[in-house]
Amino acid sequence: FLQRIGRPEYMEVHITPENQRLQLLFPLGAIERVRAGQERLADYFVSYPGWVESHTRVDTDFWSVRVRIPSLRFQLGQFGPEQILHTAVCRYDCTLGTTPALSSTAAFTQASFHRHGEWTPLVLTVASPRQP
Repeated sequence: FLQRIGRPEYMEVHITPENQRLQLLFPLGAIERVRAGQERLADYFVSYPGWVESHTRVDTDFWSVRVRIPSLRFQLGQFGPEQILHTAVCRYDCTLGTTPALSSTAAFTQASFHRHGEWTPLVLTVASPRQP
C-alpha cells in the first residue's frame, strides 16, 4: 500500500512468489464502497502491465520481492528528498494451514490493511552512490 501525502488516491499492489501481480488504484472511500457492494473491485484494477515492475526470488526457506514504482504514478516528475509517502508492506499467507498468517510493516490495531491512518510514513532521502 502506498499513498503520496496530500493525494486522495492510494495504490495497492499484490505480488505472488511467482511474480503474478494485481495492481489497484483506489480513491479514498472506494474500498468501503466495494465492501458494501456499491461498487466492484474490478473497477479499480490497473490492467497496464508496465504500471509497476516487480521481480521475485524464491529460495528453499524464503522468497523476496523488489518493486519499482515510477514517480508518475504519484503525479510527480521525479521523486525527491524529503517527500513523504504513507506505506504498509503486508503479507497474507494461506499456505501454513486454515488460519492465514498476517504481517505488516505498519503497526495495525486491527487486522485490516486498509487503515490509512496506521500506515508508516516513509521519508525519501538522497540516493547513496552505488557501491561496486
